[in-house]
Amino acid sequence: MTFTEIYHSVIPFWGLEIDFSDGEFIDFSDDEPGFSSDLFAALWNRVEKEVGYNNSYNELMVWTMYQIFHHHAKTLFEEKIYYLSPQEVDMWKIEEQYFLNLSEAIWKKELADYERI
Repeated sequence: MTFTEIYHSVIPFWGLEIDFSDGEFIDFSDDEPGFSSDLFAALWNRVEKEVGYNNSYNELMVWTMYQIFHHHAKTLFEEKIYYLSPQEVDMWKIEEQYFLNLSEAIWKKELADYERI
């Protein structure tokens, strides 16, 4: 499987806009606060269900996209921006995180068949 195939099969499930207007910062008593949004989490759960669990590449892509989108949402929320367009997020940042996630031992089989293009 190639990154491009996986990316394009999953990105439509996120829709045109991610709403995190109900977001809040969470104090974990460490250097940097966490960020939480019930709206965003509900979308993530819906995307997981719609994509399903029968394709491990797509399953990992949903998680990876959530990680990257969450990071962007937190940054935007700090700037008082409460929405983001998934398609505007640099897909190569997603690929970098995807490859990092895929490099975990549990994904050894998938990594062997993965193409970074």
